[in-house]
Amino acid sequence: MGHHRAASATGLAALALACGAGPSAAATPGTPVARCAAKDLAASVRAIDAGAGNRYAALVLTNTSRTACTTRGYVGLQLTGPDGAKVPTRVVRDTSQAAADLTVAPGGRIWARLHWGAVPSGSEPVTGPCEPTARTVRVIPPDRHDAATAPWTAGAVCAGGRIDVLPLAPGAGPSS
Repeated sequence: MGHHRAASATGLAALALACGAGPSAAATPGTPVARCAAKDLAASVRAIDAGAGNRYAALVLTNTSRTACTTRGYVGLQLTGPDGAKVPTRVVRDTSQAAADLTVAPGGRIWARLHWGAVPSGSEPVTGPCEPTARTVRVIPPDRHDAATAPWTAGAVCAGGRIDVLPLAPGAGPSS
Protein backbone atom coordinates (compact mmCIF):
# COMPACT_ATOMS: atom_id res chain seq x y z
CA MET A 1 0.00 0.00 0.00
CA GLY A 2 1.06 3.56 -0.43
CA HIS A 3 2.55 2.88 -3.86
CA HIS A 4 1.49 5.15 -6.67
CA ARG A 5 1.55 4.20 -10.32
CA ALA A 6 1.77 6.65 -13.19
CA ALA A 7 -1.36 6.70 -15.33
CA SER A 8 -2.22 8.49 -18.53
CA ALA A 9 -5.04 11.02 -18.64
CA THR A 10 -6.93 8.56 -20.85
CA GLY A 11 -6.45 5.80 -18.28
CA LEU A 12 -7.66 8.07 -15.48
CA ALA A 13 -10.73 9.06 -17.49
CA ALA A 14 -11.55 5.39 -18.15
CA LEU A 15 -11.16 4.57 -14.46
CA ALA A 16 -13.32 7.54 -13.47
CA LEU A 17 -16.03 6.34 -15.85
CA ALA A 18 -15.81 2.86 -14.31
CA CYS A 19 -16.36 4.48 -10.89
CA GLY A 20 -19.68 5.85 -12.07
CA ALA A 21 -18.60 9.39 -12.85
CA GLY A 22 -18.46 11.42 -16.02
CA PRO A 23 -15.38 12.32 -18.04
CA SER A 24 -14.74 15.41 -15.88
CA ALA A 25 -13.77 13.07 -13.03
CA ALA A 26 -10.24 12.56 -14.33
CA ALA A 27 -7.58 14.79 -12.91
CA THR A 28 -6.08 17.45 -15.12
CA PRO A 29 -2.80 16.03 -16.49
CA GLY A 30 0.08 17.05 -14.26
CA THR A 31 -2.19 17.88 -11.30
CA PRO A 32 -1.62 15.58 -8.31
CA VAL A 33 -4.75 13.94 -6.94
CA ALA A 34 -4.97 13.71 -3.15
CA ARG A 35 -5.52 10.46 -1.27
CA CYS A 36 -9.13 9.92 -0.22
CA ALA A 37 -9.68 11.08 3.37
CA ALA A 38 -12.62 10.18 5.61
CA LYS A 39 -13.82 13.80 5.61
CA ASP A 40 -14.35 13.48 1.84
CA LEU A 41 -16.27 10.20 2.01
CA ALA A 42 -19.77 9.22 3.09
CA ALA A 43 -19.96 5.59 4.21
CA SER A 44 -22.93 3.22 4.06
CA VAL A 45 -23.41 -0.51 4.62
CA ARG A 46 -26.00 -2.53 2.73
CA ALA A 47 -26.76 -6.26 3.15
CA ILE A 48 -26.22 -8.15 -0.10
CA ASP A 49 -26.49 -11.83 0.83
CA ALA A 50 -26.95 -14.23 3.71
CA GLY A 51 -27.22 -17.94 4.24
CA ALA A 52 -26.12 -20.86 6.39
CA GLY A 53 -24.64 -18.66 9.11
CA ASN A 54 -22.82 -16.34 6.69
CA ARG A 55 -23.55 -12.67 6.13
CA TYR A 56 -22.36 -10.39 3.31
CA ALA A 57 -22.64 -6.62 2.91
CA ALA A 58 -21.49 -3.92 0.54
CA LEU A 59 -19.55 -1.16 2.26
CA VAL A 60 -19.97 1.83 -0.09
CA LEU A 61 -17.88 5.00 0.07
CA THR A 62 -19.15 8.04 -1.86
CA ASN A 63 -16.85 10.99 -2.61
CA THR A 64 -18.76 13.98 -1.21
CA SER A 65 -15.96 16.47 -1.89
CA ARG A 66 -15.60 18.79 -4.88
CA THR A 67 -12.40 17.12 -6.10
CA ALA A 68 -11.31 13.68 -7.20
CA CYS A 69 -9.30 11.56 -4.79
CA THR A 70 -7.29 8.35 -5.10
CA THR A 71 -7.09 5.20 -3.04
CA ARG A 72 -5.95 1.60 -3.20
CA GLY A 73 -6.40 -1.41 -0.98
CA TYR A 74 -8.34 -2.31 2.13
CA VAL A 75 -10.41 -0.30 4.58
CA GLY A 76 -10.02 -0.58 8.32
CA LEU A 77 -13.14 -1.08 10.42
CA GLN A 78 -14.18 -0.66 14.05
CA LEU A 79 -17.65 -1.60 15.20
CA THR A 80 -19.06 0.52 18.04
CA GLY A 81 -21.99 0.06 20.39
CA PRO A 82 -24.85 2.40 21.28
CA ASP A 83 -22.65 4.21 23.82
CA GLY A 84 -19.77 4.59 21.34
CA ALA A 85 -17.70 1.88 23.05
CA LYS A 86 -15.71 -0.45 20.83
CA VAL A 87 -17.34 -3.76 19.93
CA PRO A 88 -14.99 -6.68 19.12
CA THR A 89 -13.81 -6.19 15.53
CA ARG A 90 -11.08 -8.13 13.73
CA VAL A 91 -10.59 -7.23 10.07
CA VAL A 92 -9.06 -9.97 7.91
CA ARG A 93 -7.95 -9.05 4.40
CA ASP A 94 -9.36 -11.37 1.74
CA THR A 95 -6.60 -11.48 -0.88
CA SER A 96 -8.59 -13.51 -3.43
CA GLN A 97 -8.93 -10.33 -5.54
CA ALA A 98 -6.10 -7.93 -6.37
CA ALA A 99 -6.18 -4.36 -5.13
CA ALA A 100 -6.34 -1.68 -7.83
CA ASP A 101 -5.47 2.00 -7.99
CA LEU A 102 -8.78 3.92 -7.93
CA THR A 103 -9.58 7.54 -8.73
CA VAL A 104 -12.94 8.58 -7.29
CA ALA A 105 -14.63 11.58 -8.90
CA PRO A 106 -16.88 13.91 -6.92
CA GLY A 107 -20.09 11.92 -6.44
CA GLY A 108 -18.29 8.72 -7.49
CA ARG A 109 -18.52 5.52 -5.45
CA ILE A 110 -16.22 2.68 -4.48
CA TRP A 111 -17.08 -0.39 -2.47
CA ALA A 112 -15.73 -3.40 -0.59
CA ARG A 113 -17.49 -6.69 0.12
CA LEU A 114 -17.68 -7.59 3.81
CA HIS A 115 -18.23 -11.17 5.02
CA TRP A 116 -18.77 -12.43 8.57
CA GLY A 117 -20.27 -15.32 10.47
CA ALA A 118 -23.52 -15.24 12.42
CA VAL A 119 -22.95 -18.54 14.26
CA PRO A 120 -21.27 -18.50 17.69
CA SER A 121 -17.82 -20.05 17.80
CA GLY A 122 -15.35 -20.95 20.54
CA SER A 123 -16.48 -19.63 23.91
CA GLU A 124 -19.19 -17.34 22.52
CA PRO A 125 -22.68 -17.80 24.03
CA VAL A 126 -25.13 -19.93 22.05
CA THR A 127 -28.17 -18.06 23.38
CA GLY A 128 -28.53 -14.37 22.62
CA PRO A 129 -25.98 -12.48 20.52
CA CYS A 130 -22.56 -14.11 20.14
CA GLU A 131 -20.90 -10.69 20.60
CA PRO A 132 -22.29 -7.28 21.54
CA THR A 133 -24.38 -5.88 18.70
CA ALA A 134 -22.87 -2.80 17.06
CA ARG A 135 -24.85 0.31 16.19
CA THR A 136 -22.23 2.02 14.03
CA VAL A 137 -19.07 1.18 12.11
CA ARG A 138 -16.05 3.45 11.81
CA VAL A 139 -14.50 3.10 8.33
CA ILE A 140 -10.84 4.03 7.89
CA PRO A 141 -9.80 4.59 4.25
CA PRO A 142 -6.59 2.87 3.07
CA ASP A 143 -3.37 4.56 4.24
CA ARG A 144 -5.31 6.93 6.52
CA HIS A 145 -5.97 7.26 10.25
CA ASP A 146 -9.22 9.26 10.09
CA ALA A 147 -12.61 7.52 9.98
CA ALA A 148 -16.04 7.99 8.45
CA THR A 149 -18.98 6.59 10.40
CA ALA A 150 -22.00 4.68 9.13
CA PRO A 151 -24.96 2.99 10.83
CA TRP A 152 -24.52 -0.77 11.38
CA THR A 153 -27.83 -2.61 11.13
CA ALA A 154 -26.41 -6.01 10.18
CA GLY A 155 -26.57 -7.61 13.64
CA ALA A 156 -23.87 -9.27 15.69
CA VAL A 157 -20.54 -10.35 14.20
CA CYS A 158 -19.48 -13.72 15.62
CA ALA A 159 -16.04 -15.37 15.80
CA GLY A 160 -14.70 -12.56 17.97
CA GLY A 161 -15.85 -9.87 15.53
CA ARG A 162 -14.05 -11.31 12.49
CA ILE A 163 -14.95 -9.51 9.25
CA ASP A 164 -13.32 -10.63 5.99
CA VAL A 165 -12.83 -7.64 3.66
CA LEU A 166 -12.11 -7.55 -0.08
CA PRO A 167 -10.09 -4.62 -1.48
CA LEU A 168 -11.97 -1.55 -2.64
CA ALA A 169 -13.36 -1.70 -6.19
CA PRO A 170 -15.18 0.75 -8.49
CA GLY A 171 -18.93 1.23 -8.18
CA ALA A 172 -21.48 0.48 -5.44
CA GLY A 173 -21.47 -3.33 -5.54
CA PRO A 174 -24.38 -5.66 -6.30
CA SER A 175 -27.91 -4.41 -5.64
CA SER A 176 -28.85 -7.31 -3.39
